[in-house]
Amino acid sequence: MSDMATTLALREAIDRQTDDLIRAAARQVGKLRDSPMEKSQIRNLVNVAAGTISIEAVTNFIRYQIGRDTKNKTWRSGDFGKAVIEDIETGAIPAALQAVKQSVPAADEMRARADLTALYLGYLNRCFVYAKETGDWQNLSSGAGAPEGQKT
Repeated sequence: MSDMATTLALREAIDRQTDDLIRAAARQVGKLRDSPMEKSQIRNLVNVAAGTISIEAVTNFIRYQIGRDTKNKTWRSGDFGKAVIEDIETGAIPAALQAVKQSVPAADEMRARADLTALYLGYLNRCFVYAKETGDWQNLSSGAGAPEGQKT
């Protein structure tokens, strides 16, 4: 497979994971219902992910934010930060990466994982902004109640 064909196949394989990533992000955002978390705090995380392919840099930033949250109101609220790290390290992101690797074995795994993580965090941001601005914490995705992997 040529580099261009691999790139296009990778993009398509990642696109097929979008619904699952949105549902995973929506589940975590729901933990912030009673939190004073601000939009800029999530946006800063999205910016970190957009600027690196290092998953360690992303999870390190989240751990730093958890450490700074000494009043348990934002990143520690409902174990939000830990749940996001779990999605990145052992949950939604590795599951999506596995599906991508099955579809495109020649794909750069580190790049694919970074792309999936950035997408997940982007959707996390969108869900949060929606909920924060509308007060609707129940309808963060059309399939928020659907089991992982099940399309709605």
